[in-house]
Amino acid sequence: MKENIKRKVAWNKGVSMTEVTKKRISKSLKGRTPWNKGKKMSPIIKIKIKESTKGRTPWNKGRNWSVKVKKKISKTKLAPEIKFINLYNTISLHFKSNFREIDTFIIEEVPSIHIRVSNRGRETLPTYIRHCIGHPEHGKYKREELIYSINILAILSKKLLSLVKVNR
Repeated sequence: MKENIKRKVAWNKGVSMTEVTKKRISKSLKGRTPWNKGKKMSPIIKIKIKESTKGRTPWNKGRNWSVKVKKKISKTKLAPEIKFINLYNTISLHFKSNFREIDTFIIEEVPSIHIRVSNRGRETLPTYIRHCIGHPEHGKYKREELIYSINILAILSKKLLSLVKVNR
């Protein structure tokens, strides 16, 4: 029955918008709150949506990602590592890349920090992760450990910046 329905094609299908028009529309929509902000979906509606989508094949099933998209995805997966390295480098600049001094500072500021034993001896979790990122053969770390270390390093780098400002 649905095959017999003729659909109207939009008058502007295939017509691309100018950059000026896109900016004007974007500007007019900025600051508006969506109609459904703060509204909760009823459990009945959730069940109806779930039932209606069961058995459907996903739109992207069987499609291959382009090389460009694959690179984009891999970059976002590495984002925590990049953030970690930036934070660690901020601290290592202060200590002139002396890992022992960095570890001593971290242990003084965060006594509950995880200590790892590796072939280089005892080192804090952030230093261990730093070595693993630089040299994958040194070991592996978990994502949770990386996030934990990022939070610790963010706090410590702020503390170091405030100490440097006070000393000036």
